[in-house]
Amino acid sequence: MTAKRITSWNHMNISQSAKVIIINSILIGALMHYLAMFRIPSTIVSKLDRMIAVFFWKDNQGKGLHWKKHALIQTPRGQGGLGIRNIGIFNSALLMKKAWRVNQNPHLLLSRVYHRNNSPGHSLLRRFRQSSWGRNKIVMAADLLEHHNCWKVGNGRNIGVSSHRWMNGKQPTFRDHAPLYEARYLKVADLIQDNQRGWNLRKINRLFELSSARQIKSIELPSSPDSNDDQFWPYSKSG
Repeated sequence: MTAKRITSWNHMNISQSAKVIIINSILIGALMHYLAMFRIPSTIVSKLDRMIAVFFWKDNQGKGLHWKKHALIQTPRGQGGLGIRNIGIFNSALLMKKAWRVNQNPHLLLSRVYHRNNSPGHSLLRRFRQSSWGRNKIVMAADLLEHHNCWKVGNGRNIGVSSHRWMNGKQPTFRDHAPLYEARYLKVADLIQDNQRGWNLRKINRLFELSSARQIKSIELPSSPDSNDDQFWPYSKSG
Protein backbone atom coordinates (compact mmCIF):
# COMPACT_ATOMS: atom_id res chain seq x y z
CA MET A 1 0.00 0.00 0.00
CA THR A 2 2.77 2.45 0.93
CA ALA A 3 4.78 1.48 -2.16
CA LYS A 4 1.77 2.08 -4.45
CA ARG A 5 1.19 5.54 -2.97
CA ILE A 6 4.84 6.48 -3.42
CA THR A 7 4.84 5.20 -7.01
CA SER A 8 1.77 7.31 -7.82
CA TRP A 9 3.59 10.47 -6.62
CA ASN A 10 7.01 9.79 -8.16
CA HIS A 11 6.21 11.55 -11.44
CA MET A 12 4.96 14.70 -9.69
CA ASN A 13 7.18 17.71 -9.02
CA ILE A 14 6.86 17.96 -5.22
CA SER A 15 9.11 20.09 -3.03
CA GLN A 16 10.97 18.44 -0.15
CA SER A 17 9.07 20.50 2.43
CA ALA A 18 5.80 19.19 0.97
CA LYS A 19 7.22 15.65 1.01
CA VAL A 20 7.86 15.92 4.76
CA ILE A 21 4.16 16.71 5.26
CA ILE A 22 3.11 13.87 2.93
CA ILE A 23 5.36 11.37 4.71
CA ASN A 24 4.22 12.22 8.23
CA SER A 25 0.54 12.91 7.50
CA ILE A 26 -0.32 10.44 4.73
CA LEU A 27 2.25 7.66 4.40
CA ILE A 28 2.88 7.05 8.09
CA GLY A 29 -0.66 8.18 8.99
CA ALA A 30 -2.06 5.36 6.84
CA LEU A 31 -0.12 2.87 8.96
CA MET A 32 -1.33 4.25 12.30
CA HIS A 33 -3.76 1.40 13.03
CA TYR A 34 -1.11 -1.30 12.50
CA LEU A 35 1.57 0.65 14.39
CA ALA A 36 -0.76 1.12 17.37
CA MET A 37 -1.80 -2.55 17.54
CA PHE A 38 1.24 -4.66 16.59
CA ARG A 39 5.00 -4.60 16.95
CA ILE A 40 6.24 -4.29 13.36
CA PRO A 41 9.26 -6.55 12.61
CA SER A 42 12.55 -4.69 12.24
CA THR A 43 13.04 -5.95 8.67
CA ILE A 44 9.76 -4.36 7.57
CA VAL A 45 10.57 -1.15 9.49
CA SER A 46 13.94 -0.91 7.70
CA LYS A 47 12.29 -1.48 4.32
CA LEU A 48 9.68 1.23 4.97
CA ASP A 49 12.36 3.67 6.14
CA ARG A 50 14.37 3.04 2.95
CA MET A 51 11.30 3.60 0.75
CA ILE A 52 10.53 6.87 2.51
CA ALA A 53 14.15 8.04 2.22
CA VAL A 54 14.19 7.33 -1.53
CA PHE A 55 10.89 9.18 -1.98
CA PHE A 56 12.22 12.18 -0.03
CA TRP A 57 15.53 12.59 -1.88
CA LYS A 58 14.65 11.66 -5.49
CA ASP A 59 12.99 14.06 -7.92
CA ASN A 60 10.26 13.35 -10.46
CA GLN A 61 12.87 11.93 -12.87
CA GLY A 62 14.08 9.37 -10.37
CA LYS A 63 17.36 11.14 -9.70
CA GLY A 64 18.73 12.41 -6.41
CA LEU A 65 21.43 11.98 -3.80
CA HIS A 66 21.05 11.30 -0.10
CA TRP A 67 22.77 14.43 1.14
CA LYS A 68 22.30 13.75 4.84
CA LYS A 69 22.26 10.69 7.09
CA HIS A 70 18.88 9.14 7.67
CA ALA A 71 19.21 9.63 11.43
CA LEU A 72 19.50 13.40 10.91
CA ILE A 73 16.33 13.81 8.85
CA GLN A 74 14.47 11.78 11.51
CA THR A 75 15.68 14.11 14.28
CA PRO A 76 12.97 16.50 15.60
CA ARG A 77 12.98 19.93 14.01
CA GLY A 78 13.66 21.59 17.33
CA GLN A 79 16.95 19.65 17.48
CA GLY A 80 18.10 20.53 13.98
CA GLY A 81 16.47 17.74 11.95
CA LEU A 82 13.52 17.59 9.57
CA GLY A 83 11.11 15.79 11.89
CA ILE A 84 10.40 12.79 9.65
CA ARG A 85 9.09 10.10 11.96
CA ASN A 86 11.20 7.06 12.71
CA ILE A 87 8.72 4.23 12.16
CA GLY A 88 10.31 1.88 14.70
CA ILE A 89 10.37 4.49 17.47
CA PHE A 90 6.87 5.70 16.55
CA ASN A 91 5.62 2.09 16.71
CA SER A 92 7.08 1.65 20.20
CA ALA A 93 5.62 4.96 21.36
CA LEU A 94 2.09 4.05 20.21
CA LEU A 95 2.25 0.63 21.87
CA MET A 96 3.54 2.18 25.09
CA LYS A 97 0.68 4.68 24.97
CA LYS A 98 -1.81 1.82 24.64
CA ALA A 99 -0.16 -0.07 27.51
CA TRP A 100 -0.37 3.06 29.69
CA ARG A 101 -4.06 3.46 28.84
CA VAL A 102 -4.83 -0.17 29.73
CA ASN A 103 -3.06 0.06 33.10
CA GLN A 104 -4.46 3.47 34.04
CA ASN A 105 -8.07 2.77 33.01
CA PRO A 106 -9.16 -0.63 34.42
CA HIS A 107 -12.81 0.10 33.54
CA LEU A 108 -12.14 -0.18 29.77
CA LEU A 109 -13.33 -3.32 27.99
CA LEU A 110 -9.79 -4.19 26.88
CA SER A 111 -8.53 -3.73 30.44
CA ARG A 112 -11.27 -5.98 31.81
CA VAL A 113 -10.42 -8.70 29.28
CA TYR A 114 -6.76 -8.60 30.32
CA HIS A 115 -7.65 -8.38 34.02
CA ARG A 116 -9.85 -11.49 33.82
CA ASN A 117 -6.75 -13.69 33.43
CA ASN A 118 -4.76 -12.00 36.19
CA SER A 119 -4.54 -12.68 39.88
CA PRO A 120 -5.29 -9.79 42.24
CA GLY A 121 -2.46 -7.37 42.92
CA HIS A 122 -0.69 -7.87 39.58
CA SER A 123 -0.37 -5.51 36.65
CA LEU A 124 -3.10 -5.82 34.02
CA LEU A 125 -0.45 -6.49 31.40
CA ARG A 126 1.33 -9.77 31.98
CA ARG A 127 2.58 -12.33 29.49
CA PHE A 128 0.86 -15.73 29.42
CA ARG A 129 1.93 -18.93 27.69
CA GLN A 130 -0.98 -18.87 25.22
CA SER A 131 -1.25 -15.11 24.77
CA SER A 132 -1.85 -13.72 21.30
CA TRP A 133 0.97 -12.13 19.32
CA GLY A 134 -0.70 -8.72 19.61
CA ARG A 135 -1.03 -8.96 23.39
CA ASN A 136 2.56 -10.11 23.84
CA LYS A 137 3.82 -7.07 21.93
CA ILE A 138 1.74 -4.73 24.11
CA VAL A 139 3.15 -6.49 27.18
CA MET A 140 6.66 -5.89 25.82
CA ALA A 141 5.79 -2.22 25.42
CA ALA A 142 4.47 -2.19 28.99
CA ASP A 143 7.81 -3.59 30.21
CA LEU A 144 9.63 -0.83 28.32
CA LEU A 145 7.26 1.75 29.78
CA GLU A 146 7.86 0.38 33.27
CA HIS A 147 11.61 0.66 32.74
CA HIS A 148 11.43 4.37 31.86
CA ASN A 149 8.60 5.44 34.17
CA CYS A 150 9.17 7.19 37.48
CA TRP A 151 7.11 6.96 40.66
CA LYS A 152 5.72 9.56 43.03
CA VAL A 153 5.61 8.12 46.54
CA GLY A 154 2.21 7.78 48.19
CA ASN A 155 1.83 4.93 50.70
CA GLY A 156 4.79 3.15 49.08
CA ARG A 157 3.10 -0.26 48.88
CA ASN A 158 3.40 -0.62 45.11
CA ILE A 159 6.97 0.65 44.74
CA GLY A 160 9.90 -1.74 44.89
CA VAL A 161 12.93 0.00 46.37
CA SER A 162 15.41 -1.73 44.06
CA SER A 163 13.17 -2.28 41.02
CA HIS A 164 11.53 1.12 40.42
CA ARG A 165 12.75 4.65 39.81
CA TRP A 166 11.28 6.56 42.74
CA MET A 167 14.14 8.56 44.28
CA ASN A 168 14.04 11.75 42.19
CA GLY A 169 13.86 9.62 39.04
CA LYS A 170 16.60 7.20 40.16
CA GLN A 171 17.08 4.07 42.22
CA PRO A 172 18.90 4.33 45.56
CA THR A 173 22.30 2.76 46.22
CA PHE A 174 22.44 0.17 49.00
CA ARG A 175 25.34 -0.17 51.39
CA ASP A 176 27.68 -3.10 50.77
CA HIS A 177 26.59 -4.89 53.93
CA ALA A 178 22.83 -4.62 53.20
CA PRO A 179 21.24 -8.13 53.04
CA LEU A 180 20.55 -9.09 49.41
CA TYR A 181 17.24 -10.77 50.18
CA GLU A 182 15.99 -7.70 52.05
CA ALA A 183 17.17 -5.37 49.26
CA ARG A 184 15.40 -7.41 46.59
CA TYR A 185 11.96 -7.55 48.19
CA LEU A 186 11.97 -4.25 50.11
CA LYS A 187 9.06 -1.90 49.45
CA VAL A 188 9.12 1.85 49.95
CA ALA A 189 6.32 1.34 52.50
CA ASP A 190 8.85 -0.54 54.65
CA LEU A 191 10.86 2.69 54.93
CA ILE A 192 7.89 4.75 56.18
CA GLN A 193 6.76 4.91 59.78
CA ASP A 194 3.25 3.81 60.76
CA ASN A 195 0.38 6.19 59.92
CA GLN A 196 2.60 8.08 57.46
CA ARG A 197 4.35 9.95 60.26
CA GLY A 198 7.59 10.27 58.30
CA TRP A 199 10.56 8.27 57.08
CA ASN A 200 12.15 5.60 59.22
CA LEU A 201 15.48 7.44 59.48
CA ARG A 202 17.28 4.70 61.37
CA LYS A 203 16.46 2.06 58.75
CA ILE A 204 17.30 4.36 55.85
CA ASN A 205 20.70 5.24 57.30
CA ARG A 206 21.41 1.54 57.92
CA LEU A 207 20.53 0.35 54.38
CA PHE A 208 21.61 3.11 52.00
CA GLU A 209 24.70 5.05 51.03
CA LEU A 210 24.91 8.55 52.47
CA SER A 211 23.96 10.38 49.25
CA SER A 212 20.96 8.11 48.62
CA ALA A 213 19.82 8.33 52.24
CA ARG A 214 19.94 12.12 52.04
CA GLN A 215 17.82 12.18 48.87
CA ILE A 216 15.26 9.75 50.30
CA LYS A 217 14.82 11.84 53.44
CA SER A 218 14.26 14.94 51.29
CA ILE A 219 11.22 13.37 49.56
CA GLU A 220 7.99 14.81 50.92
CA LEU A 221 5.40 12.26 52.03
CA PRO A 222 1.63 12.80 51.72
CA SER A 223 -0.22 13.37 54.97
CA SER A 224 -2.76 10.61 54.35
CA PRO A 225 -1.68 6.95 54.74
CA ASP A 226 -4.24 6.01 52.04
CA SER A 227 -2.56 8.05 49.28
CA ASN A 228 -1.78 5.90 46.26
CA ASP A 229 1.57 5.68 44.51
CA ASP A 230 1.47 7.39 41.11
CA GLN A 231 3.44 6.67 37.98
CA PHE A 232 4.48 9.49 35.68
CA TRP A 233 6.41 9.92 32.45
CA PRO A 234 9.51 12.02 33.21
CA TYR A 235 10.18 13.08 29.61
CA SER A 236 7.20 15.44 29.27
CA LYS A 237 6.01 18.38 31.35
CA SER A 238 2.53 16.90 31.83
CA GLY A 239 3.89 13.53 33.05
